[in-house]
Amino acid sequence: TRFTVAHTEERFPTWSSDGNRVAFTSGRGGRFDVFVQTSNGSRGEERLTHDLENKYPTSWSPDGRTILFYTGGSTQGSGNDLWILPLFGDRKPLQFLQTPFNELEGRFSPDGRWIAYQSTESGRMEVYAAAVSDPGRKWRVSAGGGTHPRWARAGREILYLAPDGKLMAAGVQLREATIEIGSPKPMFQTRLAHPSWTLSSDGEKFLLNTMLEETADAPIMLFLNWSAALSRLGSPAP
Repeated sequence: TRFTVAHTEERFPTWSSDGNRVAFTSGRGGRFDVFVQTSNGSRGEERLTHDLENKYPTSWSPDGRTILFYTGGSTQGSGNDLWILPLFGDRKPLQFLQTPFNELEGRFSPDGRWIAYQSTESGRMEVYAAAVSDPGRKWRVSAGGGTHPRWARAGREILYLAPDGKLMAAGVQLREATIEIGSPKPMFQTRLAHPSWTLSSDGEKFLLNTMLEETADAPIMLFLNWSAALSRLGSPAP
């Protein structure tokens, strides 16, 4: 069933935790802004942002009161930064991380107190975690590069993609103000057509945009002087 009807590019569909709403970004007016719409179509879409910066929603808070998005690619040439958009009060976006580096793909933890994200702070993409209340203090999750983090098992693991396509899992223990992160371990190899994947809410199933296995094409054979070959075999040439 088609969900949006605008004649423009629309991306990043992001479910609310209760499944009743979907946030997405739409490229209307020459930039991408955040919209929200009920999942059953009972209410029309609502535009939530209105400035010049491109915005891409990636996660709802578990209580449904805020949306996490990242910015970047605007006409101002800025990098990627993380912002939190409240869906109450004046709905003014709140800065979470704005640095000289690129931060994107943020995800709220199941308890809503932490955010996992990827950043180029080390010189390459790595996965980090930081408390919503203290974004300046962060913990590195990945080892050797990582992108597209997801929380699993009620916040007891952070999963992410390694540069070689392996899906990695790092055990975590959330404290009041700190987080303990275990050594990442490979789960399985992926062959993603696009680095897009998700995990079911019960943590038991994966949905991955996977390329088909490559198969060898049948060779093309060119026969030269084939009429002479038929003569040698005693068969008349046509």
